[in-house]
Amino acid sequence: QGTVMDAAGDGIAGVGLKLCRGLACRNGATDSSGAFAFNDIEVDWHSFEVVPPTDSNFATVLVPLVFAADEVRDIPAVLLDLDAATAMPASPTEVSAGEGLYITLSGADLEPPLFVDPATEVAGVRVPEALRPPIDDIAGTVLDVWYVKPFDHKATNAGLPVRFDNLWDLADASTLEVWVGSYDDSEWLNAGTVTVSGAELTGTALLPLMSTILLVQP
Repeated sequence: QGTVMDAAGDGIAGVGLKLCRGLACRNGATDSSGAFAFNDIEVDWHSFEVVPPTDSNFATVLVPLVFAADEVRDIPAVLLDLDAATAMPASPTEVSAGEGLYITLSGADLEPPLFVDPATEVAGVRVPEALRPPIDDIAGTVLDVWYVKPFDHKATNAGLPVRFDNLWDLADASTLEVWVGSYDDSEWLNAGTVTVSGAELTGTALLPLMSTILLVQP
């Protein structure tokens, strides 16, 4: 159970929800106060998606969650406005996907989900620590979280290169992990590592898809 809210803490009515195991999904929606509930959850990993209204600038919230027997969880979910969007590049170009995060991509590098039109723009938002979703079973310290758009579009190549600004004053040569939430697999996928070099973090990390992104200090 839980509540879907905006950044000010106000509940949002009528927001669509999905709780999925692979292709098997349970759909729901928030009530007039923004509350929701799913009962009789299987003991397993699930993909929990908060679907933003189509006429909004909210980012999609996606987190893999694992449930134990007889467990009751209260899951707050905060919808955040995306930062200013960039038109989808025609050739591989580094674009901002939220404060401190940069992704190199083009329209040809992304495959949309079934029945979804090809994306025309890229955007993202860095999630304030107090508004982050629950992060299950990630070893280490989650330094930061981003939601990105277009959501659940998969890389058609080896992956999408990422770079970060050093917003945390990390020491040179520190190595961090990049993880991305997989809707299809209902788990966090390790996208590789980045290393601190002065004002930025660069490395071999490649995103297999566009979804919730974690930067983790092992």
